[in-house]
Amino acid sequence: MRFLHLEDNPTDAELVRALILREWPGCEVTWVGDRASFLLEIKGRSHDLILSDFALRSFNGLEALELARSHCPDTPFIFVSGNMGEDWAVEALRSGAQDYVLKDRMKRLPNAIARILRESDERRKRRE
Repeated sequence: MRFLHLEDNPTDAELVRALILREWPGCEVTWVGDRASFLLEIKGRSHDLILSDFALRSFNGLEALELARSHCPDTPFIFVSGNMGEDWAVEALRSGAQDYVLKDRMKRLPNAIARILRESDERRKRRE
């Protein structure tokens, strides 16, 4: 599996990576920290899942979601954020994100990923 993680805080990026690799040891987690790197990844490689912080220094998470929807519309997208209020969470889900996980509830991330990957696989099978 190949995951793309957009996060501008290296400590948070490493925490997410460790959680993912604990559950999926063979998974490739590509970490990017800015808009340009994110765009190169979504244009140049396929990913099984995109994880993104909501509040980034160089641009915002909703813009990242919009870019992902235009370049890789079938790739599931999860926000992992420390300061995403309820209104923004609702907006993110309406805009196409599959879920969001708050950074102070990071233990929920592996379950959210597993569920979303399962749902994505089921959608792919139905299309086939």
